[in-house]
Amino acid sequence: MSDDRWRTRLRWVVVHPHDPAVLLARRDGVLTLPETERPGQVWTADPAEVLPTLGELLGADALLLDCLDDHQDPAAGVQRATLLAVPREAPAPAQGMA
Repeated sequence: MSDDRWRTRLRWVVVHPHDPAVLLARRDGVLTLPETERPGQVWTADPAEVLPTLGELLGADALLLDCLDDHQDPAAGVQRATLLAVPREAPAPAQGMA
C-alpha cells in the first residue's frame, strides 16, 4: 500500500513479555512511547509492513498484537498509527529507552 507522497508515523505500545511494563523512549528529557517512521502508507494489520521498523528500534523480533488507532491526513500526506506489540524475548533497552 505504498505511495511515495505519503509517510507513516508509528507510535508503539510495546508491552514487556513477562512483567507489567511498557517500553518508553526519552525524547527531549521526557519519557514517551517510542515512534518510528517509514515512507508510504501501510496496512497496519500486516505485521510484515510494520514490524521491521520496530525490529530496528528494539534489535529484537516482536509480535504485532493490535492497531489501537489509525488516522490518515490526506492534506499532509501523513498516516499516524498506534500499534500494540510484544517482543518475543525481553530485550535489553536500547540507548534512550527505559
